[in-house]
Amino acid sequence: MPHDDSPVRNPLDSSMGRLKAIANLLNPVTCWDQLTPEQQRAFGIAGIVHAIGAIGFLNGTEPHQAFMAADVEGLEIMGGILTEALNDPGALPRPDMSVIGIRFCRICGCTERCACGDGCSWIEDDLCSACEGKQG
Repeated sequence: MPHDDSPVRNPLDSSMGRLKAIANLLNPVTCWDQLTPEQQRAFGIAGIVHAIGAIGFLNGTEPHQAFMAADVEGLEIMGGILTEALNDPGALPRPDMSVIGIRFCRICGCTERCACGDGCSWIEDDLCSACEGKQG
């Protein structure tokens, strides 16, 4: 997607404009609040391991296998905690990324950093050009 010069929004600022309501989205804040303090702590620690692994692996940091393992294992633990906490993990809805200030398409879910395969641009606050005319 082309660079967007819009100001970065603080995801914790409740006065920020909300995108149109989208059905079947998982609210990460609500999900987090439903985790026990022990689950939150384990998830946070695993998230740090996952992020360090992903960053190190993507940057080609040695030893590659150690960073790849941290990426995979941290993510596995995080996934296990969420699977345990969610009522029906088989029907997992996509997350509402607007709560962390990420703009995404209401139809396909693409973002500024993860555009559609053939490319796209924003034609509305919450609609990409590849999804124009599609129902969501």
